[in-house]
Amino acid sequence: MSPLFDRLLVFAPHPDDEILGAGGTINRVLSEGGVVEVCYVSILSDAHIDELHDGLRCLTPTDRLDACHASMLYHWDAGQKIEFVPTSELIPSIEARINAFHPDAVMLPSETAHHQDHQMVARAVFAACRPSGGTDRYRPPKVLVYEEPGRSEERRVGK
Repeated sequence: MSPLFDRLLVFAPHPDDEILGAGGTINRVLSEGGVVEVCYVSILSDAHIDELHDGLRCLTPTDRLDACHASMLYHWDAGQKIEFVPTSELIPSIEARINAFHPDAVMLPSETAHHQDHQMVARAVFAACRPSGGTDRYRPPKVLVYEEPGRSEERRVGK
C-alpha cells in the first residue's frame, strides 16, 4: 500500500493548531515514511521554536524524529500582531515555502473558523496554492483544510 503523502506541508496560525486539526494526518504520514513540515504563520519569539518542535514530537514515531520539522514564517516583533501583516506580504512568503518544500499536499486551517488569524492564514495559503499561468511556481497537487475541534459539533447544534 502506498503512503498517504510523501511530503506534507501544514500551515498553522498558532502553536498546537496543527496537532488539534491535523495531528492524525501528520502521524500517519510520518508512520508511513513521509516527511512533514509545519509552518507557523505567527509572530512569536525565537524561544518558542524549540517548544513548538517539542509539541510535534508527541505525534512523531521515535525512529522518524528527523522527518518532522517546524519553522516560522514570521518572528516576533514587539507590539505587532499577525492580523496586521498585509496579505500581499504573506502570500509570496507562503509561495516561497511551498516552492522550497515541494509538498504532495498542503493543509491549512478552515476559513470558517472564528479566530481572525485562522481566517487570514486560510485565505493567504489558499491564494498561494492557486493555479498560476507561469511555470516558476510549484503548485501542490492536493490542498486540504483542517478544522479545529468543536467546529463541526457547533454547526450541528446550531442548525
